[in-house]
Amino acid sequence: MLIRNAEYDDASSKVDIGLCQRSLKKMKLNKSPGFDNISAERLIYGGPMTHVHLCLLFNTLLQHCYVPKDFGFSLIVPLPKDKHGDTTKFDMYRGISLSPAVAKLFEYVFWNYMNISLPQVPCNVASKNILDAVMLFSLLRK
Repeated sequence: MLIRNAEYDDASSKVDIGLCQRSLKKMKLNKSPGFDNISAERLIYGGPMTHVHLCLLFNTLLQHCYVPKDFGFSLIVPLPKDKHGDTTKFDMYRGISLSPAVAKLFEYVFWNYMNISLPQVPCNVASKNILDAVMLFSLLRK
């Protein structure tokens, strides 16, 4: 997805290491990684060089108004609702989606960068999507 905006090209618009580290603190631990097999723990405990490279990546993404397609992909895994129930029925399963940890971190960085607090929504509503964030970003920059 490519959204171009000339107003963003000034040098004062930067994601710094402090913003990345504050966003890393918001990530939940002990969660399954996405299809890229990178967990939140790898990003958090990866050390200062990992944090610097993540900041460089996020600055580049914001500067070019580009979000990789892989940030929008999730792996949906069916989990049985009741382990003693009939597992041959479809309604005995619920799905969880496993998103890439880097995409989740980019969402936190993006929302903090824009100084927008995340809306409080019920857990079953998936409105905190990276594509929603990009569309909001493009609307706010107009």
